[in-house]
This record gives sequence, structure tokens and C-alpha cells, in this order.
Amino acid sequence: MSFNRIFRELGLKRLIKKKLKKKLRRRGYSDVCYVASLLASFLRGGRGLCGLDSLKKDKSYQDVVGLKGVPAPSSMGEYLRSFSQEELEVIYEILAEVVIRIIRRVGKGQILYNGWLYCFADGSLLEVRGRYFEGTEKRDYNGNRSLLWLCFYIGPFLANMRLHPVVYDQHGDFKELVEPFLKQLKKYRIHFFLDSAYYDHKVIEDVLEREGFNYTVSVNKAVSPLERLAEGLPSSAWETLRDDRQELRQVAELTHWPQGWGREHRYIGVRYRAKDEMFFHYYFILTNREDLSPSEVVELHAIKGDFENQQKNLLCDMGLHHPPMHSLNANRAYYTLAALAHNLLQGIKLLYLPPLYHTKRNHTLFHHVLQIPARVIKHARTLVVRLEQELIPSALHEYLLKLNTSGATTPPTPL
Repeated sequence: MSFNRIFRELGLKRLIKKKLKKKLRRRGYSDVCYVASLLASFLRGGRGLCGLDSLKKDKSYQDVVGLKGVPAPSSMGEYLRSFSQEELEVIYEILAEVVIRIIRRVGKGQILYNGWLYCFADGSLLEVRGRYFEGTEKRDYNGNRSLLWLCFYIGPFLANMRLHPVVYDQHGDFKELVEPFLKQLKKYRIHFFLDSAYYDHKVIEDVLEREGFNYTVSVNKAVSPLERLAEGLPSSAWETLRDDRQELRQVAELTHWPQGWGREHRYIGVRYRAKDEMFFHYYFILTNREDLSPSEVVELHAIKGDFENQQKNLLCDMGLHHPPMHSLNANRAYYTLAALAHNLLQGIKLLYLPPLYHTKRNHTLFHHVLQIPARVIKHARTLVVRLEQELIPSALHEYLLKLNTSGATTPPTPL
């Protein structure tokens, strides 16, 4: 089973036992059992703590992944609510360490694009259902009670995250998100895609440029000076882009020194209008990629949309749109373990599955790989999993046959 295999090969059990020491008494479930059960529930397609109920009834699945037992949802909720701030820092460290270990094992060709490693930072507002949620005293711009989920991606991996009230200053948090990976990132050519929320000199000049990273940043706030510069450019400065949409799109290069910043920066201005419109609309991209033309910067920055969809898919596929508990620290622990489950799934996808599955969404992997109907039987004192061939996608079936003929079997180890 891929879950059990990656759990063992990454040394995750040893890492949890070494760093996380909440359960000092031997009685009851251990830290490893709590964490592994919640991870298995996520990877089985479970949503919220209630996913543990169906996992608890599925003895065959527990045997395959090597779980000794599964806590009830109430026990898991009590465990998550008991997390202190110091213990949260421990699971943040575990999340970062697992990402680094997976990246070291995955081939560069699977995470690099044209020799570049792409990184992305963004935030999502998570609406709460009910009044009594810690940290939701202030409402978001739609008037809803929400929490702000800040995420930092390295390629397909959710490398770090923080969950805060919506009034939290996410600029100061950016360095904290990136800092655990600075040493690892400097081994690659790095390009950051950032949303307008990170359009701030503390992020751009004090972190990205100081560390020598490349970036493109969407700019849709404080744009009045940029619009005046763009409107003052001659027509010859604008290059028309090819576009299948029914609109005219043109790009031009600008230089601007924002108030409070340390120096002048390069901007790419894009203006567009529909064929039946008279006036142009503008948007801008801040970049330090001097090796690219304005049109190439626009084309590169469009990749940010793929990362935004990945964030949305994770929220939908793993049921993370709504925090499940009233305690803020409990929700922080829950979302951190959800991020860990997502990274394990990406590791399973890139390390053990054929290329056909490398671009699939999480819910596709849940149903095509991690929930394949099977029977668990005992044969010669060992557990044997018999897969139902007709229900396995053909590409995965061929891959499993190759593993079987090569003798690459990995019996489950109790967690």
C-alpha cells in the first residue's frame, strides 16, 4: 500500500515519535496513532472528523495501511484541542521536514519546469458555520465570520501554512513561511508567483531580493501612479498580444519607484478592451526578470492561475472550506495535518505511480488509487491484498503487474 510505504520510507513514524510528545502515558492511543489515523482518513477521501467513523469500521483498510486502531471523532477532537502553541510549532517543523525529504527523493525532472522551481504564496478565506469560533471576532470584506489560511507552495507541495484571524498582517508572516526552506531553495533556480496581497517592500525587497529569488507579483492596489504612467506612453510603446478572446490586449514596460520603497522597479503594464468598448482597462505585474520581454513575463505569470486552482482543488477535494472546530489552535493543528496528507499524496503520485497520474487531482487519486476495491486475506502467515482487476484503471493495473513480477512487495508495518 502506497500510504504505508511512503510513511515508512520517509521515516515519518520515527519523526513523529522524536518531535511530538503530547501523549506521555502509555494508556490509550499514541501520537503516531492519532496522526496516522487522521492522515489515513484524509487520504481515504474523508471530510472532517466524521471521516474517522467510516475508517474505524473498515478493518480491511486498517490492515492494509497498518493501523493498530482508529480513535473516535470525539477523541480526535479532544486531542487536537489540546495542542499548545509550542506543540503547533512542532507539527509545523514536521510538515517542513517531510516536504524537504520528499523533494530530495523526487527527481528534478518531476518538479522543475524548464530548469526552474516555481513557488507560490497565497491566502484563502475560510468561512465558519456558527458564532462561537475563536479568532473570528472580525469579519471579512463580505461580512462573514472567517479565518485566513496562508499557504506557501513549492511546486505541487504545500510546504508551509498558517491559520490566522482575518485582521492578521500576512506580510510579516511571509518570511516565517519561507524561512525553513531557504537553504533547500538555494540549490535551484527559483521563481515566486505572488498575489497582490504580498505587494509590499517588506516581502519584495527585504525577503525575495535579499535572498536572490526571482518573482512576478500581481499588482491591483495603489495602481493610480502606474495607470498615469501607462496612459502617458506613446502608442509605439505598446505591443499587441495574440489572444483568442474577443478583445484587444497590449503590453508595455514601465519603471516606477513606489512610495516608501528602496529603489525603482520594473513593471509590465497590460491594457485590454473588448471590441465594442472605447476605453482601456489596466492591470500590472511587478517583476525582476530582466531576461524576459514584456510579453514573455505576461505568459509566465499566467502560470500563477494553475497554482490558484491547485489551492481551490485542495479546499474542495479535502473538504477544507470550513474549519471543523471552535478552538483556533485545534483548527491550526487540523489544517497542518491536512497539508501533511496532501504532501504525502503528492509524494505517492510522483514516486510510485505512472506518469498518467502525475497531473491528476486529489479526488481522482482517492477513487482510482487509494480506494481500489480489494480483499485482505491471510496466506502463509502474511497478509495478502487481492485487487479486483476489472475495477482498476488499465494504466495502474499494468504498473502494478510490473511491480508484482519484479518482486517489489512491501508488507504493511503497524503504525
